[in-house]
Amino acid sequence: MEYRILDDYRLFSKMAGFSFSVTARNQKIYEERHQEIFHEKREFLGAFDNKDLAAGLILYPYMMNFRNNLVKTFGVGDVCSRADKRGKGEVRYLLNESVKLMYSRSVGLSILYPFNYDFYRGSGWEVFTNSSMYVLSPSQIKTVPETANIKAVDMDFPDKQGIEYHNRKVSEKYNHVIRSENDWKDQLRMFSDNEIKRGVVQFYKDSQVCGMIKYVYSYIPKEDSTVFTVRTFFYDDFETKNSMFLFIKKLSAQISSVNLLAPNDFILFAHLSNSPVAIKKGNHCMIRIIDLNALNGIFFDSCDADISVELTDSVIKENNGSFRFVVDNKKLRISKTEDPVISTDIGTFSSILSGYVGIKDMIDCSKIKIIGKYDGTDFKKECTFITELS
Repeated sequence: MEYRILDDYRLFSKMAGFSFSVTARNQKIYEERHQEIFHEKREFLGAFDNKDLAAGLILYPYMMNFRNNLVKTFGVGDVCSRADKRGKGEVRYLLNESVKLMYSRSVGLSILYPFNYDFYRGSGWEVFTNSSMYVLSPSQIKTVPETANIKAVDMDFPDKQGIEYHNRKVSEKYNHVIRSENDWKDQLRMFSDNEIKRGVVQFYKDSQVCGMIKYVYSYIPKEDSTVFTVRTFFYDDFETKNSMFLFIKKLSAQISSVNLLAPNDFILFAHLSNSPVAIKKGNHCMIRIIDLNALNGIFFDSCDADISVELTDSVIKENNGSFRFVVDNKKLRISKTEDPVISTDIGTFSSILSGYVGIKDMIDCSKIKIIGKYDGTDFKKECTFITELS
């Protein structure tokens, strides 16, 4: 078995279409998407068995906000395999080789959306987000009277000021990523023939962008309904947030429902006249530390702490061993040590460092083993949230 970076997308696209059950009417759109992603220089990796393409994935390079630091991160998407090659370890092999490739490029982190938690845990990833999708009726959105200060502009693609605004907001909170023009093309590219439009709405105050919505407007034939899905909802202040909800509310004569993806600390109830039609928990994304050295010295908003950890990583040997993690004056320092007090795997500790869970949480879940004099040291949790690769 061997892997290589593919020089053609077509066999990959055919294999992925089968793996993701893409219907005949959507196959042309699906292949065009891969064609465009390929020509935008995303890397398509393939595992080969006797010269046959057996499994594949796509690598997406990002700069992601990780505890208020922009860290070099690779997203892994479109993980797929041939139907007649399954059960032989090709996908596992390819995932592990992709991790080694990322490490060789000094990548700090990797993220992906899983089809199965345990499968990806086997290569070092662990869950680090759990956001909510709120299903709303436009008529239940509650707003205060509109002001003349905010102007909304619906656009097919963000302008330069909009891209700069998005990237500035990325650095403030959560786990959003810096988006280049190619990233925006990927976000706004049609995915199926049920989609009516993908676009952005930029909100302006005094000629400056102060808010942004990225949306997908779709028709659901089975329900004979239209859905307005919002996955990016950035705003500077309450006045802008109110104007953004007002924009959505004004679509009530046209759309059947609104799907709003939001972090778990998002305040929504104040903008509704009644409870949401439904709340869908999930959108779980998984994270993996690729190179511990990339996190040494980052800003780390937590109380001072000092703990030594024995880490195991089945793929990257440099991540194996005992490491001392010291938080001093909101800086994280990582060094080698010989006196660990707890033991865990790279995936579990990746989730802990992200702020999604704490050390004590993972001890209670038997994901961490106490092997020394553990004194209760823990790190501050954070609200994690990401919308990329989805």
